[in-house]
Amino acid sequence: MRPIMKHTAVVILGCLGFSAFHAVKVSSQAEVAVSARSGMPSPWLSLLANSWTLAGSPPSQKESTLKKMAEDIVKLAKNADLKSDPSMVTAVNSIRSLLEDMTSSINSSNIEAQTGLDDKADAVAACQAPTAPAQPHLQMPRPQPTHTNVTNCRGQQQTIENAYQACLALQSRCRGNTLCCDPVIQPEGGHGWCNETPKPSFSFGAVSLCYSAPSASQCSITQLSTELAYWQGLLNQYDQKVADCESVMAGCPLPAGTPVDCTAEHSATVVKRGECDTIQQNFENPYCTYASDLQTSWDNYTTCYNTNMAALSTAEAAEHTNLPNRWQQYRAILRIECLLDVLVGSEADMTAALGACIAARYDAPSYPWLNVSFPTDSSSFPALQTCPTQLWEPGAAIFNSYFYNNHTLISDTLTETRGCVGRLSLQHCATKTS
Repeated sequence: MRPIMKHTAVVILGCLGFSAFHAVKVSSQAEVAVSARSGMPSPWLSLLANSWTLAGSPPSQKESTLKKMAEDIVKLAKNADLKSDPSMVTAVNSIRSLLEDMTSSINSSNIEAQTGLDDKADAVAACQAPTAPAQPHLQMPRPQPTHTNVTNCRGQQQTIENAYQACLALQSRCRGNTLCCDPVIQPEGGHGWCNETPKPSFSFGAVSLCYSAPSASQCSITQLSTELAYWQGLLNQYDQKVADCESVMAGCPLPAGTPVDCTAEHSATVVKRGECDTIQQNFENPYCTYASDLQTSWDNYTTCYNTNMAALSTAEAAEHTNLPNRWQQYRAILRIECLLDVLVGSEADMTAALGACIAARYDAPSYPWLNVSFPTDSSSFPALQTCPTQLWEPGAAIFNSYFYNNHTLISDTLTETRGCVGRLSLQHCATKTS
């Protein structure tokens, strides 16, 4: 908090009023001068008293107060009688002291503003974008198990699955086959492997007349040859159908009808599938963890950047208003200092000198110290970074192709890992698609 200024007489002025002001001490430097003609307080002391209100006025009022003071100084300066008033020098010196305090306050405000902007810019710069570690399969040492462990296990599972499927096929085949139900070979030739109600036995047709003759001598050689060919054909047909039945039932346990037991093969399949699922899940899980950790890191960085950037933007927006106000106040101070210099100087043409003070622009380049550097205007100000990492998604086509070579037994039922990256609702890093 700034110390109370030494010019405390403004309180006395406010309490006593100008009618009772004749003998009041204004400060340790001057006394009230009374006009010989009117007996009223000196206008210079009135000007001085008005200037003291600057100390406690808000910034929004200081500019108008300084402008009014400049106008009053010009009016008083043009009065030749008032220039000879001894209280003028006292008023000028006191006002100069006040202006010095105001200049110091403006400078302090400017330094504080710059420091505040720099601190907020440093807070933005302190938000560092995450440095992504290597993807799990590129880390050294490699996380275990590897994708090779997965495909090797699935290859072993395939062998066991094939054995189980073969057993099931044998089980189905050994229940019987229609080839074993042909009437030609029923009932003896089917060996009990007919899986349906046997059809009536094959009828061999009418018995040859040659067999009914009283003696074989009545059968000609031609007839016997025909009979032999007939029965040989039936025998060949019988043998072929028996062979067909035995071929389709090859490998089936005997006696016929003994069931094929695939319990062991099924158990082996279940055990191996569970083993391979565990290996696959353990391989895929690091990709889920990697994506989750990286997403969290980018969330933290983005929140840090946006929060601090918002604070900096607010401060810069305020300073774009406050800095021109400080310039305006300082321009008014420079103008009043110029007017005061004319008052106590010896210019031949005071009116022209006063006019020159009023006309002067006092642009910002004339006081470069009263400026602010806006951090976001710098080409080196850090921009918000984006995630360059593409995440592997277990379950995605490219994941199965790259790591598993599209092995047919890769499980899609592992809900803990399959699709785990997509469930993160990614806002920063994209999933790998090619």
